[in-house]
Amino acid sequence: RAAAVLTGGAGGSALGARHPETLALLPPRPAGYTAHELADAVYGDVDAVSPLRPEMVRLRHVVEALDPTLVPLSRPYRLPRPVTLDLDTLVGLVDRGAHRAAVRAGTGPALPSSTAPGVVALRAEVAATVRDAVLTGGSIDTLMAYAESTAGRDDVRVLLELLRRLPPASPRRTHLVAHLEALENRA
Repeated sequence: RAAAVLTGGAGGSALGARHPETLALLPPRPAGYTAHELADAVYGDVDAVSPLRPEMVRLRHVVEALDPTLVPLSRPYRLPRPVTLDLDTLVGLVDRGAHRAAVRAGTGPALPSSTAPGVVALRAEVAATVRDAVLTGGSIDTLMAYAESTAGRDDVRVLLELLRRLPPASPRRTHLVAHLEALENRA
């Protein structure tokens, strides 16, 4: 797992292994989490409150050093004010119909090495939102950009939709057909 760094007005601080996951989970749920709910979202175990509490204390100290107005609150666990995540920006682009910008902005999955159930669910929801928007409303160029991304490279449905939309004489079809055949041979 690569080290995550939280930056703010006072500089930056290294985060613990679970801190990025917790910070990703708190903003989408402004009403907050009970200790058991957050333990389930982070550790996949509603009874993992014992390791959660000291992690939250450490997280509060790190955040307080950078931005005292963002120190997570408890009972329930939540942030004191709204925060916009990169994922929110990505979904906002999709909501505005800026599919190509969303594909460019989506440089990869959020916290890719995280196995925290809440992060896995959040990551899947955002990925499905972008994919569905590109499939249903994206231009050929946007669909091509998505098909060339990590998320769409081996997505057969995306590749077939692109093949369906491309003109019969398009030189891009040859590569698509070859890639689809290679995927079929791997399966």
